[in-house]
Amino acid sequence: MIIGPIRKNFINKLRNSDNTSKQSFEYQNIKKIGCVIDCEKVTDYSYILGELSKLNNTKINVKAIGFVKKVDKERVYELPVFDDTGVGMFANVKSAALKEFVAEEYDVLINYFTDNSDPLICASAIAKATVKVGFPNVDAKCNDLIINCAIEEVGMFLKLLKNYLKVIKK
Repeated sequence: MIIGPIRKNFINKLRNSDNTSKQSFEYQNIKKIGCVIDCEKVTDYSYILGELSKLNNTKINVKAIGFVKKVDKERVYELPVFDDTGVGMFANVKSAALKEFVAEEYDVLINYFTDNSDPLICASAIAKATVKVGFPNVDAKCNDLIINCAIEEVGMFLKLLKNYLKVIKK
């Protein structure tokens, strides 16, 4: 299909554009965290979201969106989800849930996925955040901060995230 290469080209343009907020960043001032989760690999995302909401000992608003291979209209999901059809050929957002997610601006965006799949990369590239955090397997242009641990090591990820965010001054 011709859609794949065209979409990759537009996603590359999105990744190369600077979609990070120009606001200053300070750990104690984190108020809003966005999280893009690969629901095919992560099943206990409620634990991740709960821990993120109390990251700096203040109440943090956490908004998450999940990626699934195919959205099942009959199934009730715990968080808003999108699939491959949620991102169009020109890297435009078609999914209502994804549109709502990327419409907001975040202090920190957690890219909790390890695949370089087009929809996940697109969601990360379009979302506006002061700091973007993710895993080393993902294209480095998606993240400002890369945490080197396995996706299954949630506790280690959260511990390192907290430590690194404390020392970042932007």
